[in-house]
Amino acid sequence: LLSASSSEKQLLVEEILAKEAEINRRALTQDSLAKALTIREQSFKGVEAELANKEQRIDELNKLLKDREVALSNLRSGLLNALKGYSDADLSVREENGRVYVSLSQNLLFPTGSDKVDPKGVTALQQLAGVLKLQKDIEILVEGHTDTDGSAEFNWDLSTSRATSVVKILTKEGVDPKMVTAAGRAFYLPIAPNDSADGKAKNRRVEIILAPQLEKILQMIGS
Repeated sequence: LLSASSSEKQLLVEEILAKEAEINRRALTQDSLAKALTIREQSFKGVEAELANKEQRIDELNKLLKDREVALSNLRSGLLNALKGYSDADLSVREENGRVYVSLSQNLLFPTGSDKVDPKGVTALQQLAGVLKLQKDIEILVEGHTDTDGSAEFNWDLSTSRATSVVKILTKEGVDPKMVTAAGRAFYLPIAPNDSADGKAKNRRVEIILAPQLEKILQMIGS
């Protein structure tokens, strides 16, 4: 009996020890799960904060883009009002690909083969400058274009000097020189075939391309 009792006690002790080990194992597992859940909750909170930050940046970016569209539309309207009275053949204003294009024909601005602006061209540029000098957040590219008459070298020089002549008048009338760039394109960007007098007349032009500065938008995209 004593021997049987001792064996039962031993089995009971071993069973108790096994249960204690199981309880400890489960406790450790639960503790690990709790820690894992805490880490996951913290991770989710971090993701939620990051998503909220990205949504805020997207909203700000959309607002900047919307403001840009409104600014371009207002700029185009202001230019059309300032440049009333000119024929479509001499002058046109259009909005395209997030930019405003003001196209001025050679007939309005220059004598044939010259880079000296005619008085009527000076008047048009003065009216244009009256609008542009009020703009603070735009980039202004002045491009000279020619037809295919004459050599490429001659047309490069002529288109560049014509663009520079226009820039000089605009800046003299108050447009910020830091906002303006002059460029010559010679006959390499025609808007009409150069196989007719009418086509050549359309190609002989100065285009003033107005684009909002993109620094804020690029900073937001890159950040």
